[in-house]
Amino acid sequence: MRPRRFRHICHDPEVAFFKPQGVPMSQLEVVELSDEELEALRLKNVENLEQIAAAERMNTSQSTFQRILTSAYRKTSEALVLGKAIRIARLERPAREFECWKCKHAWREPFGTGKRGFEMACPKCGSQEIHRTDCDGHGFGNQPWGYKTKQ
Repeated sequence: MRPRRFRHICHDPEVAFFKPQGVPMSQLEVVELSDEELEALRLKNVENLEQIAAAERMNTSQSTFQRILTSAYRKTSEALVLGKAIRIARLERPAREFECWKCKHAWREPFGTGKRGFEMACPKCGSQEIHRTDCDGHGFGNQPWGYKTKQ
């Protein structure tokens, strides 16, 4: 069996749970959507990428991307049609890696600090001209954030 690739997940949702309005959680079944499935939905339906481009962005084959996307569609359809809650399963994420454009200082920032990249500054020189180095060059503005996960 060959080793799995590191899949690139470039979106860290702030909301990890959705449920039908007016129904107590105690009465709901839960469908679990993986980070990979959410990323596949985002790339295909929000970013409007073709499957080949989306698979490349996730660092996976087109057939694997299709399997992930099909699973995501099945789960979200089940939740919507049958009135189930959706929980986004968050994997343990490594620290984010940054570099300052000005002084070239590199550092790591753990996930869960509550700080978004655009709110951060270089700890060495204080410049806000920084970029992520662990997500294929994606950075600020309209570019997605990311991390790599081995699944």
